[in-house]
Amino acid sequence: MIPDGIIDTGVGLTRWGTIQTDPKTFMTDRPGIFACGDCQTGADIAVRAVGNGRKTAYSVNQYLKGEKVTGEPVLFNSTMGPLDQVSEELFKGIEKVDKVKMPVLEKKKRVTTFEEIETGFSKEKAREDAARCLECGCDAADSCKLREYSTRYNADQLYFGGEIRKYQIDYSHEKIKMEINKCINCGACVRACAEIKGFNVLSYVGRGFTTRMTAPFGRSLVNTSCDGCGECVNVCPTAGIMFKKEYRDESKV
Repeated sequence: MIPDGIIDTGVGLTRWGTIQTDPKTFMTDRPGIFACGDCQTGADIAVRAVGNGRKTAYSVNQYLKGEKVTGEPVLFNSTMGPLDQVSEELFKGIEKVDKVKMPVLEKKKRVTTFEEIETGFSKEKAREDAARCLECGCDAADSCKLREYSTRYNADQLYFGGEIRKYQIDYSHEKIKMEINKCINCGACVRACAEIKGFNVLSYVGRGFTTRMTAPFGRSLVNTSCDGCGECVNVCPTAGIMFKKEYRDESKV
C-alpha cells in the first residue's frame, strides 16, 4: 500500500501505484527523497526489501555528503573461468561432499493432502549440509586492496593482453598457504618477515615477468624457518598468503 500523502508530495508513481525510483540509486523524481521496499516494488519477499534498503543507504549517504548520487558501487571482479576449467589444485584438501537431499512426501500422499511436499531436514541433516564447503572464491574478496583500488579507478583487466602466470598453491606449511597467482610483487610480506621477525623467510625469485615472491631458491614454505606468526598474512593486500581455515581465527585481516 502507498502511505498517505505520497501523491500530494509530487513523488512520481508507476502505473501499478508504487513509488517510481531510479533502478540503481532508488531516488524518486524529487531530489533527496528515496524509496525502497514494498512501496517501491509492490508486495515482495522481505530479503529483497532488506537488500534494497542497503543499496538505498549508499545513495542516501552520497546525497547527504553532497556527492554525486550514483548508488552502490559495482565492485571489480576477476574470475578463474567456469568451474570445470579451474584446476583441481585449488580444492586440494577439501573433501567433496554431495548435497543432502531434501526429504519429500510420497507421490501417492501428495494428491490427498495440502501439506508441504518438502518435509524439511532433521537437525542432524541440516548440520551435515551446512558443514559442506561452499566457498570457491577468494579468501580476501571483501578486504582485498587490489580489488578496492581496481573498483575506485575503473580498472580493466583485459586492457593489456598477454601471458598469464600460473603457479601451484603451496599447502606445505602447517598454518599458512601461499597462492602466488594472486601476488602483485608489492614486497610487503618480504619486508614484514625481515624487519619485524628478522627471519628472511621470503624473497624474490626469477627476473622480469617471471619474478615472484616465494621462499628462497623456490623452496616450499615448510622447508624454511617460518614459524607461522602471520606477519606476512597481515600485510598481504590480495590474500596471496593466508592462514589455512583451521587457523583463520589467528588472522588479523
